Amino acid sequence: DKCKELRIIPLVRLTTEFDPDINAWKIPNKRDIYDQINFLSSLDWPTDKKHIIVFNEVNHAKEWGGTINPGEYTRLLKFTADWAHTENKNFVVLPAGMDLAAPNGSQT
Repeated sequence: DKCKELRIIPLVRLTTEFDPDINAWKIPNKRDIYDQINFLSSLDWPTDKKHIIVFNEVNHAKEWGGTINPGEYTRLLKFTADWAHTENKNFVVLPAGMDLAAPNGSQT
């Protein structure tokens, strides 16, 4: 309600849980995505379009289960976009931001 009152358009980033055993954020599964989209669908958004960002900096191993896997991210991004659009809730699906300042290495 405050967003509507203040004319703020939320950009909500999907996320998982941090796993201290691997010192990284867990890789999402389809159930995680399904649950988050369903939750976001249930909210009263201040605008017709609902902007979501599909996870974060997947060019960092710590943001993606301790590994860099562009193919896996691409498959989950497509699944997320497809699922969000089947909900018919006007989701605008944005890909994760990349850390353009990250050095070239095995962890970035």
